[in-house]
Amino acid sequence: MEAKEYSLPLVISENGLADAADANRPRFIAEHLYQAGVAIQRGADVRGYFHWSLYDNFEWASGFCPKFGLYQIDPATSARVARPSADTYRKFIQAARVTRADVAATPPYTAPQARCE
Repeated sequence: MEAKEYSLPLVISENGLADAADANRPRFIAEHLYQAGVAIQRGADVRGYFHWSLYDNFEWASGFCPKFGLYQIDPATSARVARPSADTYRKFIQAARVTRADVAATPPYTAPQARCE
């Protein structure tokens, strides 16, 4: 909402959470998409949202250790496997909305997991 005063369109990019266990990412996605919707309802010109990242990727400071992806990649075979958060994201995108009830129905945050598993 702070950017609204500039009357410029906004794109939310690289919004994600490193979560190898994928325990907290569904809630993170639900809450952030919900808040983007609230901002739009309040007059913010939000044009897009890009989750960071579709696949686990190489982070310059940490290598392949942090797991940001909606899909995990087996480094030996390059097989891609959807994490549960991919389904959460897909559900909200297909519905084109996230309600408070959707957020409440998403499992709550758990204790932080080890940075890399």
